[in-house]
Amino acid sequence: MSFIKKTSFWNWLKINFIPKPDKLILNQQYKLLETKFEKLSYERNFPKKTDKIILKLEELFATDQTWTSLSQIELYLVSLYSEAEVTIELKIKLLEAKEKLLPETVKFYEEQINQKLSFSDKKNLLNSLNEKIQLVDDVQDLEKTYIALTRIRTSVLFFMAILLFFAIDQIGFIIEIFSLKKGTKGDAILTSLASGWLGSTFSMLMGLKDRLNSSSLTDLKVIHRVDYIFSRAIIGFTSGLIMYYFFQAKLISGDFIPIFTTSVPIFDDKSYALLVVWCFISGFSEKLVPDILNKTESKVTKKE
Repeated sequence: MSFIKKTSFWNWLKINFIPKPDKLILNQQYKLLETKFEKLSYERNFPKKTDKIILKLEELFATDQTWTSLSQIELYLVSLYSEAEVTIELKIKLLEAKEKLLPETVKFYEEQINQKLSFSDKKNLLNSLNEKIQLVDDVQDLEKTYIALTRIRTSVLFFMAILLFFAIDQIGFIIEIFSLKKGTKGDAILTSLASGWLGSTFSMLMGLKDRLNSSSLTDLKVIHRVDYIFSRAIIGFTSGLIMYYFFQAKLISGDFIPIFTTSVPIFDDKSYALLVVWCFISGFSEKLVPDILNKTESKVTKKE
C-alpha cells in the first residue's frame, strides 16, 4: 500500500496490470551483449575512429535496460565485429527472422546472405535485419499494451455498472441526489439505465477475447481508446431507457413483459425482474432495440 501512495493510481495500474517484456529475459540479453562487448574490447585494439562507438556503447550499458536500448547496442556492436562474426550473426538472426518476419522478407535476406558480399555489405545487411526484427518486436509489445488497456477499461466500466445497479436502492446519497423513492418511476428508469449498461459491458467482456485476437494494430489503436469503449456502454445505457418507454407505452406485448400499475410500486416483483432482464438483453444485444425501432417505424408508416 505504501507503494501505491507514492505513485498515482494510473501508474499503479500500468505497473501491475499492463504486460511488459520479460525483465529477466531482457537482463539476460544485456548481460550477454555486455560480456561480448567486454571480450571484444579486451581482445582487440580498436582504431581511434571507433572510440565514439565504444563511448556510446558504454553509455547505453549504463542507462536503464529497455528493448530499444538493447536494439541500439546490437546495431553499434556490428561495427566492432570481424567478418567471421558478422557472418555467424547473420545466420543466427536469419533463424530468428523465420519466426517473426514474413516469408517473402525472409527469402530476400536468404538470397542476399548466399551472395558474395563485401564485409561492409554484410554489416549493412545485418543492421537491416536487426532493425526489421526489432520493429516486429516493438509492434507486438504495443499490441500487448493496447490489449491490456482494453481489458482493464472494459472491466472498469463493467464494475461501475454493477455498482450502479446494486447501489440504486441501497446507498442513501444516490437516492437523495436523484430524489428517488423505491418503486417509483424514477427508480424504474434508473434501474433500466443500469441494466442496459450492465448488459452492454457484459457483452463487451464476453466477446473481448475473439475481437482482440482478430484485430490488427490499427484496429487496436481505436478499440483501446476510452471514448470508443465508453460509447458502447452509452449505447447500452440508452437501450435500457428505450426499452422502459416501449414497455410503458405498451408497444411491446407478450407473456413475459413487465406490467405497469397505477400505484407505487409501479411494478410487482415479477415485473421488476422482467424489466431488468429485458433491459439487460437490450444492452447485451446490438440488434434488439434497432430491430424494435425499425418494426415500429414500419407500422407507423403503413398506418399513414
